[in-house]
Amino acid sequence: GVVAALLAWDLDAFALRLAAGRAVDEAGLWRAHLRRLAPVVGSGLALGAAALAVRLDLDFGWVLLLGLVAAVALGRAVRALRSAEA
Repeated sequence: GVVAALLAWDLDAFALRLAAGRAVDEAGLWRAHLRRLAPVVGSGLALGAAALAVRLDLDFGWVLLLGLVAAVALGRAVRALRSAEA
């Protein structure tokens, strides 16, 4: 459901961008956009299916460590985006 909602949101935003200006080859732009979007949707569905199929039993220490690593990685990503923006 989440993959379908994100797909609909992306296609709606793409349609609005095309409607805002005059596109020379609108059908070609749609085909190119869908070709780039198809692997993303496929991998999202595959990851979702894998998440439903795989079960991991982790101790609290491992969960805490993974959470800390995720927080540090998110902080570094935000910092990198801010420095690239400036």
